[in-house]
Amino acid sequence: MSMLSPELLRELVAEARLAPSVHNIQPTRWRLAADCRLVLLDDCMVRVPVADPSGHDVRISHGAALEGMSLALGRRGLSRSSTSRQRRSSRRRVMRPSAR
Repeated sequence: MSMLSPELLRELVAEARLAPSVHNIQPTRWRLAADCRLVLLDDCMVRVPVADPSGHDVRISHGAALEGMSLALGRRGLSRSSTSRQRRSSRRRVMRPSAR
């Protein structure tokens, strides 16, 4: 596993943020966990309930952000493994960057 420096994390997130999001709401947030995992978080304060009452578009936006992060990691010679965790009725996407 490769350790992510704060500077590299900022670069990765800045690049991943360029991914499109439905309704341009950018609902994805990233956090670096203590064991060097990137955690994709849902910003539940950013919603368009009239246009997306089921949250489907938000999930599509998270997928685009996850793909953007995968591309950003790949450009730097890193890859990802991912798992989904259920936590308090919300799904969390966890990525563990690793050297190829």
